[in-house]
Amino acid sequence: MSQLVKSHTAGFITGLSYILIAKLLDKKLGPRVANIVGLVCGSVVNFFMQSYIFNGKHHIKHIDQKICGKYVASELIVMISNQILFTLIFVKKFNVTITRILIAIFVGIVISYPVRKYWVFKIKKNNDS
Repeated sequence: MSQLVKSHTAGFITGLSYILIAKLLDKKLGPRVANIVGLVCGSVVNFFMQSYIFNGKHHIKHIDQKICGKYVASELIVMISNQILFTLIFVKKFNVTITRILIAIFVGIVISYPVRKYWVFKIKKNNDS
């Protein structure tokens, strides 16, 4: 199975956890705050899943400050993009869960996967410095 498929499968699983957490917190915190909490929880789970996908079964050995910093930066980009789109698109008359799913799919394909593959978890060749 390709990294693209694995990464999107992990993203799907993470997305489900994000949507479930946000949905559970919607009435308590309001949709906008619940969305942020769900995104943060999903990001933590996703880090370990994506690290495994891009670095293999010994991914824990490859986790260092540089990768963690890049991942946090990439997650901020993804979460900010997601939250901006959610804030701009969300209309109380439209289903909030469907809005989250559509935005997550778009951000996952256009931003998240390319940033992780080509920047965060990029494996340097031996001749790279």
